[in-house]
Amino acid sequence: MKILIAEDNAISQELLKKILVTRGHEVVVAGDGRVAWDLLCQGLNPDLAILDIMMPAMSGLEVLQRIRKDHRFKRLKTILCSALRDRETIAQGATLGIEYYILKPFKPDLVLQQVEKALVNAAADHANAPVNESQPGADDVSLLRSVNNVTDEITRGLAIIKGSLAASALANGTATFHGEDKSKALSPHFEALRSLTQQIESEVQQLRKKAPEINTAALAV
Repeated sequence: MKILIAEDNAISQELLKKILVTRGHEVVVAGDGRVAWDLLCQGLNPDLAILDIMMPAMSGLEVLQRIRKDHRFKRLKTILCSALRDRETIAQGATLGIEYYILKPFKPDLVLQQVEKALVNAAADHANAPVNESQPGADDVSLLRSVNNVTDEITRGLAIIKGSLAASALANGTATFHGEDKSKALSPHFEALRSLTQQIESEVQQLRKKAPEINTAALAV
């Protein structure tokens, strides 16, 4: 089974990962809640998510709230883990429908007990789900979202590269280093970089044409 761990503490990350890997699970680790949420939105599709409550950028409770509001993750089982034992924190998890809770410091037997219970219930839910319950087009939306994210990131990177190339002393195509021979000049390498940048830019444009922009409202989370 694929399990997403959202945990900002490196020691806790490694301990949880070791416990789960020994049972044959595939583990993906996110260093904070924001990274975990981004991975989910990009189509990670884990069988289970283990969320630490106290994390920078986005807490485990915030991630859980978003999961509960998004139909794509309707069947995603989640486990909250934390050193916090106060009633308020546990009550917040309960209001969000949390069924599984792991306290720190982690005890392997208790961790595996909660994980196996969550996975068994997830399998039962999946088996009992109506055939027509799945959201039509959900996979397409995830794919298009991922394409748009990738092209946006590449476009931002290209803008930086093009700006650097334009400002370079090599931009005039005649630069040499300590009077070196023209055939060994730096300019050919510069031109190759510029040509490669143009090729990447062209491919990004083609990718955008094949993956139309998704309505922002439809993607609101």
